[in-house]
Amino acid sequence: QKGGKPIPQGSLIGPDGALGNDPLLLYGEVTPDRSPNPRDGAGALRAMGEHKGSGLAFLCEMLAGALTGSGCAGTLDERSRPICNGMLSIYLALEFFDSDHGFAQEARQYIEFFKSSRPAEANGEVL
Repeated sequence: QKGGKPIPQGSLIGPDGALGNDPLLLYGEVTPDRSPNPRDGAGALRAMGEHKGSGLAFLCEMLAGALTGSGCAGTLDERSRPICNGMLSIYLALEFFDSDHGFAQEARQYIEFFKSSRPAEANGEVL
């Protein structure tokens, strides 16, 4: 909103379920004397990735918000609750899960498959 650059159409969802890209949906009216607050708008930021993205976003709220005690994203009637940014780190010992050492090969094959996709731009690259 402050940068003046538009956001992609459909990035936000209004209270009526209509998709949009107007930052007012998320922040409401912003005045020079206060910072934008996503709890002041009537809409919400949509999760990327549609059904998988919304599931991932929900899981992140449960782990980094509820489990750590930082709290999940508040509802619209919780405007007085402070905004927290919880974090949960999970460390995995690869040798515990990968006793047959197939992880590196599987990962390499999938990366090659993924990068073999046609790029969206003519001379682009799939990163």
